[in-house]
Amino acid sequence: MWKKGILPALFFACISTASASAAQNSIQSVSANHLHTFFVQDNEKVKLPDVSESAAGKGQKPVYTRIDSPDDQYRIEVEDYKGIPESRQSGTKSMEYDRCIRLVSNTDETVAVEWLFRAMFVYDGKTSRCTDTEVIVRNFSLRDFIVTEHEFEAIGDSAVGSCGAVLKAKGRKYGEKIQLDVTLSGEVKQ
Repeated sequence: MWKKGILPALFFACISTASASAAQNSIQSVSANHLHTFFVQDNEKVKLPDVSESAAGKGQKPVYTRIDSPDDQYRIEVEDYKGIPESRQSGTKSMEYDRCIRLVSNTDETVAVEWLFRAMFVYDGKTSRCTDTEVIVRNFSLRDFIVTEHEFEAIGDSAVGSCGAVLKAKGRKYGEKIQLDVTLSGEVKQ
């Protein structure tokens, strides 16, 4: 389970600057065991902090960054953040790993859709496994996009899932498959 108060703070560390009105802002969170699901829509403009400012303030830096340009209209930005390993009483260590995927407009640099995939891993040098996963989806462009995929689950030493959204006007799909594997020493393979 995630520590109370950490989820919102870490989520905002993985967000670009964007503005969204009520008609364009939605948030959805789904845990691996579907223990909680929520949907939020408000009537105010939302100003989100810049990734570099939030992450720098917490001492976090992306450990992996990639930008794909599937077409001229939108690009996919991927950033991974690795938490600080924590020792447990059993002699194992636990570590949180976040992958933030954003669908960004090349025209005005706004974030249309954003997925945060979070996985918790435990390891002890002899074994490793993924113990929990969570997905948070934010659709800032409800008029233009439908989120079609936001799956993430723990399978052995891996966290596996996918994300996807469809541009309504053109039927164009954006997204990708996700697999995070942890080694016996707690390193996550890309």
